[in-house]
Amino acid sequence: MSILRTCLKLASATALAACFSISSAGQSPAGPTNLPVPPEVVRLPNRPAPETPPLPPEEIIKRFGQYEDALSLAFGSFTYRRTIRLEEFGPDGKASGRGEAVMQMTVDADGSRRPRPGARTASTLRFAALEPDVLEIISQMPVFPFATPQLSKYDFVYQASERVDDLTTFVFRVTPRQVSRTSAYFSGVIWVDDRDFAVVKSYGKWVTETGDVKLGELPFNYYESYRQYVAGKYWMPAYTRSDSFLGSRDARVPVRLIIRWEEYKPLPGADLPAINSASPVGPPPAAPSPAAPAPAAPPIDPDRPTLAPRQGR
Repeated sequence: MSILRTCLKLASATALAACFSISSAGQSPAGPTNLPVPPEVVRLPNRPAPETPPLPPEEIIKRFGQYEDALSLAFGSFTYRRTIRLEEFGPDGKASGRGEAVMQMTVDADGSRRPRPGARTASTLRFAALEPDVLEIISQMPVFPFATPQLSKYDFVYQASERVDDLTTFVFRVTPRQVSRTSAYFSGVIWVDDRDFAVVKSYGKWVTETGDVKLGELPFNYYESYRQYVAGKYWMPAYTRSDSFLGSRDARVPVRLIIRWEEYKPLPGADLPAINSASPVGPPPAAPSPAAPAPAAPPIDPDRPTLAPRQGR
């Protein structure tokens, strides 16, 4: 009796399996039985791990913050000329239209500084314009965004040591920890001179709580900026450039924005703040050999100033 019961169970299970197999076959065709093994995916990092800097990154950040403090004070003791230039380019790669706005920082009779518009040439732009709201937004962009009170608002991540023209620099990736509707914060990369601990170059954009800072209808977002050595002790703004396109994909016009700061002059009798000269990192640059040195490679952009170490440092 138990043997019969066992046989009946086996028969029932076999029939059930056959029914399930037929039902499944009716739903979808049979697939291959031996699927190929997928290859192992090896993901390479975007860049090597950052090298170890000669100083703790926190110390480098502290030092360039102190340098920015001094620059913020000194900037108010100089007059200068700022030129904002917008260019359009034709199919041949040559400038086909240009507009400029010049601002001269002057000194009134009472000794106070006052910005005055300079001579403005007739614009030959066809598709864009330097509208007043654009000039106002540019004027409000922070000149020294990394002074000590601002450092806590950013995350600085050390990346590498890199040569820029004649300088050796520390490279940091910069990300704002917070954003605001009323203040613009920098997001990008900065290059810090390894002897003066000054920010000498930057590349990035300005962001607020509502998104990237826009220049009206102009398409510029990312800016590459350089500084120049002024009065034997200050790395002041010198040159900013941004490239983009106007129009749609089928009819695009290349455009370029350039901002230049020139003709820095200290105010008469100005008490210029001193720079806290911390000990430089590493030995000073070697003296040139008697042999004629090889000519330096020209910068990618011939319009921008070349970064060179100050004499005697």
